[in-house]
Amino acid sequence: MIVFEIKSEMESGKTNTEMESSKRPGEEIIQVHDELVSTIKKKWTQLVQENKKAYHPELISIGPFHHGRVELKDMEDMEDHKWRYLHALLSRKPNLEARLAICVNALRECELKARNCYAKKESINLSCDEFVKMMLVDGCFIIELFLKYAHRSLRKRGDPIFTLHEKFRTLRCDMILLENQYPLFVLQRLFNLFSQEGNHLLDLIHNCFLPTFSEVHPAAEKPNPPKQSSKREKLQSASKLHESGIKLRKVNEGVVLDIAFENGLLSIPEVKIHQYTETLFRNLIAGEECNCDNFVHVTSYVFLLSKLISSPKDAKFLRQKKILISSLKDNDISELFKKLSKEVEMNQFYFDGLCEQVNEYKSATWFTLPSCFQK
Repeated sequence: MIVFEIKSEMESGKTNTEMESSKRPGEEIIQVHDELVSTIKKKWTQLVQENKKAYHPELISIGPFHHGRVELKDMEDMEDHKWRYLHALLSRKPNLEARLAICVNALRECELKARNCYAKKESINLSCDEFVKMMLVDGCFIIELFLKYAHRSLRKRGDPIFTLHEKFRTLRCDMILLENQYPLFVLQRLFNLFSQEGNHLLDLIHNCFLPTFSEVHPAAEKPNPPKQSSKREKLQSASKLHESGIKLRKVNEGVVLDIAFENGLLSIPEVKIHQYTETLFRNLIAGEECNCDNFVHVTSYVFLLSKLISSPKDAKFLRQKKILISSLKDNDISELFKKLSKEVEMNQFYFDGLCEQVNEYKSATWFTLPSCFQK
């Protein structure tokens, strides 16, 4: 369905004739270096004819030269992957259609300049709309691929690009081929759109952590309410929550901050811990401290995990529940979050409302439960 919506958006607006007849940005560079391009093209054609296998992609096409080439192995599957990655990138924030329209308009503005990056531009039999659509899908695929490679929690279970090592190696090889290149200035333009006010890759990765549903706010304050900071400090570990009657389960959708509590069930997206987790979290927390918008989503998430995984016993329990995925030892995982939590200071805590929900559930049960979040 999302593919249909995106394709419909791409095909709307001006007709091909109108687009071709109107003056496009970048038109002044059409005739630049024609003689040099002609010389390179002749030499390149000779090289390719001598050894096509070394220059033609095997698995995926990037850019116009091999776009839609039926000889590509698993071409349809890889095109579907591109659309899925595009959807993942666009839907990570609200207003997918609006973000799509912004991307399309930005690519239309640099379409002619992008065409002129390719030496054999006269052989590119794509209309303006088709070329823009190709640049959108391929560019978003590259950005999302890099994000998934850098941040494992963004990968969906069973994604063949990352689970099939031979496919990943072939993909990596295809992406360095000269006839499979993508203009860097276009990729930078798309990246800037997705990173919004961010200036670098860390900002974009941070955006991937942001929750997809609204924050649960604490109820209106009552007379002499307990301090929110007190609730945070007394938050109990995963194994103790289980012993007190709270159930924990893994959810397979949403982003890592989409943690929810309802009717005694604490639902937690999969937590993946690897050798680079400490570096990633430290830099994301530092980025939030340097940001003046007061958002502390990742800081809150790390603090919550430090409470849930306060001992090797908790790590083992969460492994058994398939919530925690890691090749590290249980003791190393608990020690990791102990170190991180010592450096976490915050005036706001994204999960204050979640803590309150658990406490209200405890007090509403007909039998007396041990304290879940307070001693």
